[in-house]
Amino acid sequence: MRCDNAAMMRDRVASLRHANIYETPTYRHMLSGLVVRDSADGVALRCNYVVVNTSQEGSSAIYQAGIYRSVAVRVGDGWRFRSKRVIYDTARVQTLLAYPI
Repeated sequence: MRCDNAAMMRDRVASLRHANIYETPTYRHMLSGLVVRDSADGVALRCNYVVVNTSQEGSSAIYQAGIYRSVAVRVGDGWRFRSKRVIYDTARVQTLLAYPI
């Protein structure tokens, strides 16, 4: 979903709420293989993910799969992410993405 300014975002939200007709998605987001390592910037984190979409009829399909790469740093009141990167496995992204995963 591309939104260059606040007006475009309001238009997309209004469309999602009132104009578009689609089955409400049910997503299951699964994580595995967490690796935590010290790095010069803080703590480097790597984790695999897969998102499964289940329809109202009960059929399930892999929606997206990939890896998260993040760097977390300790600050005064806890931990914060310095960077987060999602790298998905395929070059094709679903075009009917109504809700962000």
